[in-house]
Amino acid sequence: MQIKRRKIIDSVPALQQFVNYKLRAIPSSRAANALKFLNVELEMFQAERKKLQDRHATKNEKGENVIKDGNIVPVDLVAFEKEFNEYMDEVIELPTGFKTISLEQLGDVMVEPILIHVLDWLIDG
Repeated sequence: MQIKRRKIIDSVPALQQFVNYKLRAIPSSRAANALKFLNVELEMFQAERKKLQDRHATKNEKGENVIKDGNIVPVDLVAFEKEFNEYMDEVIELPTGFKTISLEQLGDVMVEPILIHVLDWLIDG
């Protein structure tokens, strides 16, 4: 199954909330596997974002990134955003053997509709 990196990264808060629900064994296992995958993707995302920030950052006389109001100041914001969006829009492959969670497997668990929407790559409704 393929999915855009942006969808995975945007799913972080929803999946973190979802894995706190009390689920039966099969959906729990599938949610845990999705969380492992998401954590790996999140680490790669953070590393790549840092590389992009460093590459596009304005440098001071010491060669360090210029930071203003807690943010790195890019030389060219448009170029940074373009490259960042291209990275986020890349299609990635879910792990081999990845299995979704069906609504039937959730049984009587009360799930907020927004979670089902955001996690539509994991919850097959």
